[in-house]
Amino acid sequence: MADVTVPGTGSTKVTIPSGTGDVLDLAQQISYALSTITGGLLQVSTQNVSGNTTVPAPTAGVGTTSQLILSGTGTGSVTVPAGYNTVVVDTKSSSTISGSNTSIISNTIGGTFFLTGKATIGATGGNNVIVSNGTYELSSGSGNDTINGIGSGTIAGGTGSNLMFASGTQNVVLSSGGKDTVVATSTGTTVNASGSQCPFENTHLELHSFLSMSLIDARRMNAKALRVRFSKSLASRRQRFSQARVRSTTHRRGNTSKPMAVSERLTIWMLSCGMKSATAVRNFAPW
Repeated sequence: MADVTVPGTGSTKVTIPSGTGDVLDLAQQISYALSTITGGLLQVSTQNVSGNTTVPAPTAGVGTTSQLILSGTGTGSVTVPAGYNTVVVDTKSSSTISGSNTSIISNTIGGTFFLTGKATIGATGGNNVIVSNGTYELSSGSGNDTINGIGSGTIAGGTGSNLMFASGTQNVVLSSGGKDTVVATSTGTTVNASGSQCPFENTHLELHSFLSMSLIDARRMNAKALRVRFSKSLASRRQRFSQARVRSTTHRRGNTSKPMAVSERLTIWMLSCGMKSATAVRNFAPW
């Protein structure tokens, strides 16, 4: 994978080390989009990162794309104001970047990113923490990354060991790391695992609703109390399996005598190797 080159100030170019790149190749796509802007419609600003840094607001006029390049050797926390269409992170140390409605190219150093609104990030390497709230495309590289998508979009972990969270309305999680953990807490989430994830057991999946778990636990506790109260032979029942905890395949897939009783409990569906998927869906069941 070639390094990423973006426009610099004046007529210069800035090359961003990108290692093997991010898994969706978003960094290269953003770079190409910037290269097509001509006629003075791209304004490039630079900011040295040192400690807590607040970037001045862009001064570009209507119809002009604003690009910010962050550089420097220090570690810091950077607040990027609204109005920057693209942020290029070329710092020599890991920093914390906060921004909204922007696209980010990050080098192989890694960092922490807090994003809101419509966000895109191509984190090409290093260990990253990415939290995005809104609509997003989040793609990482060869590091060990923690990615949390709150809303709807695509969450793509790279070839490292990643922890990926998906919550909100509609998410697609792409798992291609050596040993990923995916936690989906919303309906309509699809998880695709490929590459070294075969066999599928290398990826740990937890698809559930935290609220429904509390309700289910409460119902189980109540049912247990009733069984104790009304049991004719508690001693013999101690030798039996708890039917509240042992559900048949038919029940797990929601094919019950009460198909219209909607539960928030989520079900994992696993398909064949090569491109494996698990989809979090509403389960129609009587509990």
